[in-house]
Amino acid sequence: MSHLFIYGTLRDRDVCEKVLGRPVDASALQPAMAPDFAIFKVAKVSYPCLLPVQDAMAEGALLSGLSEADLQRL
Repeated sequence: MSHLFIYGTLRDRDVCEKVLGRPVDASALQPAMAPDFAIFKVAKVSYPCLLPVQDAMAEGALLSGLSEADLQRL
């Protein structure tokens, strides 16, 4: 099993479950920070992007218990 830093709309449990196609246990989705990254709005689209930025801190979540199939869906 793997874990992955997620941000933006994927932090919403309902959205995450739709993407994964399965329920997500609340304990598998924990608040997390990504040092030296920042989240930016992408122009003309409805999703954010994560870019490296020195001394920045991106807010997100750590999603754990992921299978290879989950990683492929994400």
